[in-house]
Amino acid sequence: MNRITAILAVAVMFVAASCNSNKMTEEQIATLEKTMFNPDWSLNQEVGTQLVAAYCQFADENPKSEKSQTFLFKAVDVAMNLPNVNRSLEVIDKFLDMYPDHEKAPHVLFSKALIYEDRLGDLVNARKYYELFIEKYPDNVLARDAQASLKNLGKTPEELIKEFEMMVQ
Repeated sequence: MNRITAILAVAVMFVAASCNSNKMTEEQIATLEKTMFNPDWSLNQEVGTQLVAAYCQFADENPKSEKSQTFLFKAVDVAMNLPNVNRSLEVIDKFLDMYPDHEKAPHVLFSKALIYEDRLGDLVNARKYYELFIEKYPDNVLARDAQASLKNLGKTPEELIKEFEMMVQ
């Protein structure tokens, strides 16, 4: 019986060690960050996608870490520069769910409204998130931008130019 117990203990330690080896480290993230840009300074989309996943994994594994908050905010920034818009929205929602009181939460929520407006052309959701932004952060420096975006939501560039010309006359 002791032999079975010893074998089980070794097996449990092996499984635990293999789980820990899959944990995302700051060093792994730093390596990805160093290779994130191509020689022409454009974003390497493959590395950017891996980096977003690494940031998110680190935050999941260390939710109370201040570093996780920073990494997840960086994940939002990188994800917004990648073609997968749905992934951008997932990362934004993850940030807002995990860190709703973070000082960068207003910026992240505003970014969500921008994605709906500019990248998806979904004016209903854009309006929803601009209004939510104004409701939650009326004194934020971006509140004026959110109000302007609401006022101009759905207008063509030509309509905006015409309105501007009428204002200066």
